[in-house]
Amino acid sequence: MCSPTSPRTRTAPSDNFSTTGNVNPYTGIRGTEAGEIMKDEIRRELEKAIATDKTKLEALNTEQTEKANAKLARETQWNDQIKSVLVPGPQEMAATINKAGWICKVEAREKVLVVNIHRGDMRAAARTGRPELRFEMDGGGMIAIYQATVGRLRRYHAYNPEQVNIDFVEARVLKFFQALAMK
Repeated sequence: MCSPTSPRTRTAPSDNFSTTGNVNPYTGIRGTEAGEIMKDEIRRELEKAIATDKTKLEALNTEQTEKANAKLARETQWNDQIKSVLVPGPQEMAATINKAGWICKVEAREKVLVVNIHRGDMRAAARTGRPELRFEMDGGGMIAIYQATVGRLRRYHAYNPEQVNIDFVEARVLKFFQALAMK
């Protein structure tokens, strides 16, 4: 019996089932090099299966790379659209709302256009933050709209990025302001 502190050593048996040398430990037959035991038909089928697996794996990797590149392209295009088109669009509305005694901010964040509108200590429903309207790209490349007003937190259905233009954003900002002004 081995003591807990002594290292265990393994010795190979002295019969044909040795794992040393060129002996198959299960059959005891010498000569397990390629071509010596396996039948040619089995080898061909195995090689064919391995080649098929390799092809499928390469196709899967290519598909995943293409999807990742397409998603990155959509996100980049959306970020560019936010900064160059959608943020400047509602600035005139923000100035008009600010002149009326409200606080309105339009800002671009990572993959998100955010419009904050509030007056005084107004807070959004179920949150400690200010009321806001968010245009955010979801995982599927669609633009989801989230609106947090004093009375409710709501997610509208998602739109294609092509549908979300200056007119669309301005119309949504108007509806958002109307919902807040009624409170």
